[in-house]
Amino acid sequence: MLFSINLTPQNSIAGWLAPDNPTLTPKFKVDGDLASYILEADCMRTDIVNAHFHETGLVGFIFGEHNAPGITTSSEITVTELSQNRIIFRKTKSARIKNTRLFIFNNLPIPSKLMRQLLGEQFSVSYPAIDDFGIETALSLLGNDSMSSIFSEGRLSIQNHFPLLKKWGYITSALISEPFSELANRLLTVKALVESDRIGLLMALPPAFKSLSDCATKLDKLDATSIHALFASLTPEQKLAVADPLTRYLGCGQNEEPEPRHVSQALNRLSELDAVGLTSNFELFRDTLEPLIPGLDLGEGQFSGFKDAITLEELLRDSPQANRILRNDIRLYHYLEKSLSLSVGDNR
Repeated sequence: MLFSINLTPQNSIAGWLAPDNPTLTPKFKVDGDLASYILEADCMRTDIVNAHFHETGLVGFIFGEHNAPGITTSSEITVTELSQNRIIFRKTKSARIKNTRLFIFNNLPIPSKLMRQLLGEQFSVSYPAIDDFGIETALSLLGNDSMSSIFSEGRLSIQNHFPLLKKWGYITSALISEPFSELANRLLTVKALVESDRIGLLMALPPAFKSLSDCATKLDKLDATSIHALFASLTPEQKLAVADPLTRYLGCGQNEEPEPRHVSQALNRLSELDAVGLTSNFELFRDTLEPLIPGLDLGEGQFSGFKDAITLEELLRDSPQANRILRNDIRLYHYLEKSLSLSVGDNR
Protein backbone atom coordinates (compact mmCIF):
# COMPACT_ATOMS: atom_id res chain seq x y z
CA MET A 1 0.00 0.00 0.00
CA LEU A 2 1.28 3.43 -1.00
CA PHE A 3 -0.46 6.70 -0.24
CA SER A 4 -0.25 10.44 0.19
CA ILE A 5 -2.74 12.46 2.24
CA ASN A 6 -3.00 16.01 3.55
CA LEU A 7 -5.37 18.60 4.99
CA THR A 8 -6.23 21.31 2.46
CA PRO A 9 -6.57 25.04 3.30
CA GLN A 10 -10.35 24.50 3.15
CA ASN A 11 -10.02 21.75 5.82
CA SER A 12 -10.93 19.04 3.33
CA ILE A 13 -8.80 15.87 3.29
CA ALA A 14 -7.21 15.10 -0.08
CA GLY A 15 -4.81 12.54 -1.45
CA TRP A 16 -4.47 9.17 -3.13
CA LEU A 17 -3.97 5.57 -2.06
CA ALA A 18 -2.75 2.64 -4.15
CA PRO A 19 -3.68 -0.66 -2.41
CA ASP A 20 -1.60 -3.83 -2.59
CA ASN A 21 -4.03 -5.17 -5.19
CA PRO A 22 -3.53 -2.73 -8.11
CA THR A 23 -6.98 -3.45 -9.54
CA LEU A 24 -8.99 -2.45 -6.46
CA THR A 25 -10.61 0.92 -5.87
CA PRO A 26 -9.74 1.87 -2.28
CA LYS A 27 -12.48 2.40 0.30
CA PHE A 28 -12.27 4.48 3.46
CA LYS A 29 -14.07 5.06 6.72
CA VAL A 30 -14.07 8.76 7.58
CA ASP A 31 -15.00 9.55 11.19
CA GLY A 32 -15.85 13.10 12.26
CA ASP A 33 -17.36 14.69 15.35
CA LEU A 34 -20.94 13.97 14.36
CA ALA A 35 -20.96 11.12 11.86
CA SER A 36 -19.04 8.36 10.07
CA TYR A 37 -18.93 7.87 6.32
CA ILE A 38 -17.89 4.99 4.07
CA LEU A 39 -16.42 6.49 0.91
CA GLU A 40 -14.60 5.27 -2.21
CA ALA A 41 -11.83 6.93 -4.14
CA ASP A 42 -13.46 8.81 -7.00
CA CYS A 43 -10.69 10.90 -8.55
CA MET A 44 -8.60 9.67 -11.48
CA ARG A 45 -4.82 9.90 -11.03
CA THR A 46 -3.01 9.19 -14.30
CA ASP A 47 0.32 9.91 -12.59
CA ILE A 48 -0.24 6.90 -10.32
CA VAL A 49 -0.93 4.72 -13.37
CA ASN A 50 2.20 6.05 -15.09
CA ALA A 51 4.22 5.18 -11.99
CA HIS A 52 2.83 1.60 -12.22
CA PHE A 53 1.29 1.83 -8.74
CA HIS A 54 -2.27 1.13 -9.96
CA GLU A 55 -3.95 -0.19 -13.11
CA THR A 56 -6.97 2.12 -13.42
CA GLY A 57 -5.85 5.24 -11.56
CA LEU A 58 -9.12 5.50 -9.63
CA VAL A 59 -7.26 6.08 -6.37
CA GLY A 60 -7.66 9.82 -5.66
CA PHE A 61 -10.02 11.32 -3.12
CA ILE A 62 -11.24 14.53 -1.54
CA PHE A 63 -13.26 14.25 1.66
CA GLY A 64 -15.17 17.45 2.34
CA GLU A 65 -18.63 18.89 2.91
CA HIS A 66 -19.89 17.53 -0.43
CA ASN A 67 -19.48 13.88 0.62
CA ALA A 68 -18.83 14.00 4.38
CA PRO A 69 -20.97 16.80 5.87
CA GLY A 70 -19.43 18.29 9.01
CA ILE A 71 -15.97 16.96 8.37
CA THR A 72 -14.33 20.33 7.69
CA THR A 73 -15.40 21.69 11.07
CA SER A 74 -14.69 18.52 13.08
CA SER A 75 -12.09 18.74 15.85
CA GLU A 76 -11.63 14.96 15.79
CA ILE A 77 -11.11 13.25 12.41
CA THR A 78 -9.91 9.74 11.60
CA VAL A 79 -9.48 8.29 8.11
CA THR A 80 -9.10 4.50 7.91
CA GLU A 81 -8.26 2.50 4.79
CA LEU A 82 -10.67 -0.42 4.97
CA SER A 83 -8.97 -3.30 3.13
CA GLN A 84 -6.22 -3.49 5.77
CA ASN A 85 -8.01 -1.46 8.46
CA ARG A 86 -5.08 0.97 8.77
CA ILE A 87 -5.48 4.52 10.04
CA ILE A 88 -3.80 6.82 7.54
CA PHE A 89 -4.87 10.19 8.97
CA ARG A 90 -5.98 11.49 12.33
CA LYS A 91 -6.66 14.97 13.66
CA THR A 92 -7.16 15.32 17.40
CA LYS A 93 -7.07 17.93 20.14
CA SER A 94 -6.20 15.46 22.91
CA ALA A 95 -3.76 17.03 25.35
CA ARG A 96 -2.12 13.64 25.89
CA ILE A 97 -0.89 13.31 22.30
CA LYS A 98 2.87 13.70 21.87
CA ASN A 99 3.86 15.79 18.86
CA THR A 100 6.75 13.55 17.87
CA ARG A 101 7.56 10.25 16.23
CA LEU A 102 8.76 7.20 18.14
CA PHE A 103 9.90 3.82 16.90
CA ILE A 104 10.78 0.96 19.26
CA PHE A 105 12.51 -2.04 17.74
CA ASN A 106 11.76 -5.04 19.91
CA ASN A 107 11.72 -8.82 19.85
CA LEU A 108 8.98 -9.24 22.43
CA PRO A 109 7.70 -12.80 22.06
CA ILE A 110 4.16 -11.94 23.19
CA PRO A 111 2.33 -8.75 22.14
CA SER A 112 2.63 -6.29 25.00
CA LYS A 113 -0.06 -4.02 26.43
CA LEU A 114 2.71 -1.44 26.82
CA MET A 115 3.03 -1.25 23.05
CA ARG A 116 -0.58 -1.66 21.97
CA GLN A 117 -2.42 0.34 24.61
CA LEU A 118 -0.39 2.59 26.88
CA LEU A 119 1.95 3.96 24.22
CA GLY A 120 -0.59 3.81 21.41
CA GLU A 121 -2.90 6.15 23.30
CA GLN A 122 -0.20 8.82 23.51
CA PHE A 123 0.23 9.33 19.75
CA SER A 124 -2.15 10.35 16.97
CA VAL A 125 -1.58 7.10 15.07
CA SER A 126 -0.13 3.84 16.31
CA TYR A 127 1.27 0.97 14.25
CA PRO A 128 2.15 -2.01 16.48
CA ALA A 129 3.80 -5.08 14.94
CA ILE A 130 4.92 -3.05 11.92
CA ASP A 131 6.67 -6.14 10.51
CA ASP A 132 3.27 -7.68 9.74
CA PHE A 133 2.34 -4.91 7.30
CA GLY A 134 4.71 -5.76 4.47
CA ILE A 135 7.72 -3.53 3.94
CA GLU A 136 6.15 -1.28 1.27
CA THR A 137 3.09 -0.56 3.42
CA ALA A 138 5.20 -0.20 6.57
CA LEU A 139 7.46 2.43 5.04
CA SER A 140 4.49 4.29 3.54
CA LEU A 141 2.82 4.48 6.97
CA LEU A 142 6.02 5.43 8.80
CA GLY A 143 6.84 8.12 6.26
CA ASN A 144 3.35 9.68 6.29
CA ASP A 145 4.09 13.40 5.87
CA SER A 146 0.66 14.46 7.15
CA MET A 147 1.21 13.03 10.65
CA SER A 148 3.69 14.51 13.12
CA SER A 149 2.63 12.15 15.92
CA ILE A 150 3.34 8.48 15.13
CA PHE A 151 4.23 5.52 17.34
CA SER A 152 5.36 2.22 15.88
CA GLU A 153 7.12 -0.89 17.10
CA GLY A 154 8.15 -4.32 15.91
CA ARG A 155 10.85 -6.23 14.09
CA LEU A 156 11.67 -3.79 11.32
CA SER A 157 15.16 -4.19 9.87
CA ILE A 158 17.02 -1.41 11.67
CA GLN A 159 20.20 -2.03 9.70
CA ASN A 160 18.40 -1.38 6.41
CA HIS A 161 15.92 1.33 7.42
CA PHE A 162 17.59 3.34 10.21
CA PRO A 163 18.60 6.19 7.83
CA LEU A 164 14.97 6.56 6.71
CA LEU A 165 13.69 6.63 10.29
CA LYS A 166 16.13 9.41 11.15
CA LYS A 167 15.28 11.30 7.96
CA TRP A 168 11.61 11.15 8.94
CA GLY A 169 12.37 12.53 12.39
CA TYR A 170 11.89 9.44 14.54
CA ILE A 171 13.26 8.96 18.02
CA THR A 172 14.70 5.46 17.61
CA SER A 173 15.03 2.89 20.35
CA ALA A 174 15.33 -0.83 20.99
CA LEU A 175 13.96 -3.02 23.77
CA ILE A 176 15.56 -6.47 23.67
CA SER A 177 14.50 -9.81 25.18
CA GLU A 178 17.03 -12.56 25.94
CA PRO A 179 17.24 -14.91 22.89
CA PHE A 180 16.37 -18.22 24.61
CA SER A 181 13.51 -16.62 26.54
CA GLU A 182 12.18 -14.97 23.38
CA LEU A 183 12.23 -18.22 21.37
CA ALA A 184 10.68 -20.24 24.20
CA ASN A 185 7.76 -17.84 24.59
CA ARG A 186 7.32 -17.45 20.84
CA LEU A 187 7.08 -21.21 20.34
CA LEU A 188 4.62 -21.50 23.23
CA THR A 189 2.53 -18.66 21.81
CA VAL A 190 2.24 -20.50 18.49
CA LYS A 191 1.56 -23.81 20.28
CA ALA A 192 -1.25 -22.28 22.34
CA LEU A 193 -2.92 -20.76 19.28
CA VAL A 194 -2.70 -24.00 17.29
CA GLU A 195 -4.06 -26.11 20.16
CA SER A 196 -6.96 -23.70 20.75
CA ASP A 197 -7.77 -23.85 17.01
CA ARG A 198 -7.30 -20.09 16.70
CA ILE A 199 -5.51 -20.35 13.38
CA GLY A 200 -7.03 -17.10 12.15
CA LEU A 201 -5.40 -15.20 15.01
CA LEU A 202 -2.10 -16.98 14.39
CA MET A 203 -2.17 -16.03 10.70
CA ALA A 204 -2.74 -12.39 11.73
CA LEU A 205 0.57 -12.37 13.62
CA PRO A 206 3.89 -11.37 12.00
CA PRO A 207 5.82 -13.93 9.90
CA ALA A 208 8.18 -14.70 12.80
CA PHE A 209 5.17 -16.36 14.49
CA LYS A 210 2.89 -17.79 11.82
CA SER A 211 5.66 -19.61 9.95
CA LEU A 212 6.22 -21.76 13.05
CA SER A 213 2.71 -23.26 13.19
CA ASP A 214 3.91 -26.75 12.23
CA CYS A 215 6.54 -26.68 14.98
CA ALA A 216 3.87 -26.74 17.68
CA THR A 217 3.21 -30.41 17.04
CA LYS A 218 6.78 -31.23 18.11
CA LEU A 219 6.25 -29.77 21.60
CA ASP A 220 3.67 -32.19 23.00
CA LYS A 221 6.24 -32.96 25.68
CA LEU A 222 8.75 -30.47 26.97
CA ASP A 223 11.84 -32.66 26.94
CA ALA A 224 15.13 -32.98 25.10
CA THR A 225 13.68 -35.46 22.59
CA SER A 226 10.98 -33.00 21.55
CA ILE A 227 13.53 -30.20 21.17
CA HIS A 228 15.72 -32.41 18.98
CA ALA A 229 12.73 -33.37 16.80
CA LEU A 230 11.70 -29.74 16.46
CA PHE A 231 15.07 -28.50 15.20
CA ALA A 232 15.63 -31.56 13.01
CA SER A 233 12.41 -30.88 11.10
CA LEU A 234 12.69 -27.12 10.51
CA THR A 235 11.88 -26.03 6.98
CA PRO A 236 13.99 -23.31 5.29
CA GLU A 237 11.24 -20.76 6.06
CA GLN A 238 11.16 -21.82 9.73
CA LYS A 239 14.95 -21.67 10.00
CA LEU A 240 14.73 -18.13 8.65
CA ALA A 241 12.27 -17.24 11.43
CA VAL A 242 14.32 -18.91 14.20
CA ALA A 243 17.97 -18.35 13.29
CA ASP A 244 19.57 -15.29 14.91
CA PRO A 245 16.61 -12.89 14.50
CA LEU A 246 18.29 -10.10 16.48
CA THR A 247 21.46 -10.20 14.42
CA ARG A 248 19.43 -10.42 11.22
CA TYR A 249 17.35 -7.31 11.95
CA LEU A 250 20.05 -5.24 13.61
CA GLY A 251 23.21 -6.17 11.72
CA CYS A 252 22.47 -7.76 8.35
CA GLY A 253 22.01 -5.94 5.09
CA GLN A 254 19.39 -6.92 2.55
CA ASN A 255 19.56 -10.62 1.57
CA GLU A 256 22.43 -11.28 4.00
CA GLU A 257 22.46 -14.26 6.36
CA PRO A 258 23.70 -13.74 9.94
CA GLU A 259 27.42 -14.33 10.40
CA PRO A 260 29.78 -13.53 13.29
CA ARG A 261 30.83 -10.27 11.57
CA HIS A 262 27.24 -9.03 11.77
CA VAL A 263 27.34 -9.01 15.58
CA SER A 264 29.70 -6.03 15.64
CA GLN A 265 27.63 -4.32 12.95
CA ALA A 266 24.51 -4.81 15.08
CA LEU A 267 26.26 -3.35 18.12
CA ASN A 268 27.40 -0.37 16.07
CA ARG A 269 23.86 0.24 14.87
CA LEU A 270 22.45 -0.06 18.39
CA SER A 271 24.95 2.56 19.56
CA GLU A 272 23.35 5.03 17.11
CA LEU A 273 19.86 4.65 18.59
CA ASP A 274 18.51 7.19 21.06
CA ALA A 275 17.67 4.59 23.72
CA VAL A 276 18.47 0.89 24.16
CA GLY A 277 17.35 -1.43 26.94
CA LEU A 278 16.60 -4.97 28.02
CA THR A 279 13.24 -6.32 29.13
CA SER A 280 15.08 -7.76 32.13
CA ASN A 281 15.90 -4.19 33.24
CA PHE A 282 12.96 -2.19 31.95
CA GLU A 283 13.51 0.59 34.49
CA LEU A 284 16.79 1.53 32.81
CA PHE A 285 15.12 1.65 29.39
CA ARG A 286 12.26 3.76 30.76
CA ASP A 287 14.63 6.17 32.49
CA THR A 288 16.56 6.61 29.24
CA LEU A 289 13.62 7.04 26.85
CA GLU A 290 11.06 9.03 28.85
CA PRO A 291 13.23 12.19 29.19
CA LEU A 292 13.56 12.33 25.39
CA ILE A 293 9.79 12.91 25.00
CA PRO A 294 8.34 15.21 27.66
CA GLY A 295 5.29 13.68 29.30
CA LEU A 296 5.84 10.20 27.83
CA ASP A 297 4.53 7.46 30.13
CA LEU A 298 6.04 4.00 29.71
CA GLY A 299 4.37 2.63 32.82
CA GLU A 300 5.84 -0.31 34.69
CA GLY A 301 6.69 -2.47 31.68
CA GLN A 302 4.66 -5.58 32.43
CA PHE A 303 5.65 -8.31 29.98
CA SER A 304 3.65 -11.51 29.99
CA GLY A 305 5.01 -15.02 29.52
CA PHE A 306 3.94 -18.66 29.67
CA LYS A 307 4.27 -20.71 32.83
CA ASP A 308 6.14 -23.41 30.86
CA ALA A 309 8.53 -20.87 29.35
CA ILE A 310 11.25 -21.32 32.00
CA THR A 311 11.27 -25.10 31.44
CA LEU A 312 11.44 -24.71 27.66
CA GLU A 313 14.05 -21.97 27.95
CA GLU A 314 16.35 -24.26 29.96
CA LEU A 315 15.85 -27.08 27.43
CA LEU A 316 16.83 -24.70 24.65
CA ARG A 317 19.92 -23.59 26.57
CA ASP A 318 21.00 -27.22 26.89
CA SER A 319 20.30 -28.01 23.23
CA PRO A 320 23.35 -27.99 20.92
CA GLN A 321 20.99 -27.35 17.98
CA ALA A 322 19.43 -24.30 19.63
CA ASN A 323 22.84 -22.93 20.55
CA ARG A 324 24.04 -23.30 16.98
CA ILE A 325 21.03 -21.64 15.43
CA LEU A 326 21.15 -18.75 17.94
CA ARG A 327 24.94 -18.50 18.23
CA ASN A 328 25.22 -14.94 16.90
CA ASP A 329 22.25 -13.67 18.91
CA ILE A 330 23.75 -15.20 22.07
CA ARG A 331 26.97 -13.26 21.50
CA LEU A 332 25.10 -10.08 20.62
CA TYR A 333 22.94 -10.22 23.74
CA HIS A 334 25.97 -10.97 25.95
CA TYR A 335 27.87 -7.93 24.64
CA LEU A 336 24.79 -5.73 24.90
CA GLU A 337 24.06 -6.84 28.46
CA LYS A 338 27.67 -6.21 29.46
CA SER A 339 27.74 -2.79 27.78
CA LEU A 340 24.54 -1.64 29.48
CA SER A 341 25.77 -2.92 32.82
CA LEU A 342 28.98 -0.92 32.43
CA SER A 343 27.05 2.21 31.47
CA VAL A 344 24.95 1.94 34.61
CA GLY A 345 28.09 1.60 36.69
CA ASP A 346 29.64 4.67 35.02
CA ASN A 347 26.57 6.76 35.82
CA ARG A 348 26.52 5.96 39.52
